[in-house]
Amino acid sequence: MLELPFAPPGFETPLAGRDAIAAHLQMASNLIKLDNLAVSEVVTHETSDPEVIVVEFAGSGHGLATGEPYDQRYVSVIRVRDGNIVHYKDYWNPIAVLRTIKGEQILKAFAVG
Repeated sequence: MLELPFAPPGFETPLAGRDAIAAHLQMASNLIKLDNLAVSEVVTHETSDPEVIVVEFAGSGHGLATGEPYDQRYVSVIRVRDGNIVHYKDYWNPIAVLRTIKGEQILKAFAVG
């Protein structure tokens, strides 16, 4: 199961099963080219549940259609059972995603004042 709690409209969530998750990742890779997942910036947090870990990391790249930069920080809550990821909840900034796939003008919709 993959959950994307902050996903913008048009992103199906939650996703159940390998095929649905693979289709989502393929769709995302058609929108954003990840140049770097900052493994050096990974921070892990243990929880009181031995099946659950919280991970912070960063990613960067660019929008394939727009050329806009993609700079994102992620917080993922991951449940592992019998060596398999059974639930992955991924928190990230939807405005960064929208800017990357729609262009800078999308930010005007979020302007205050």
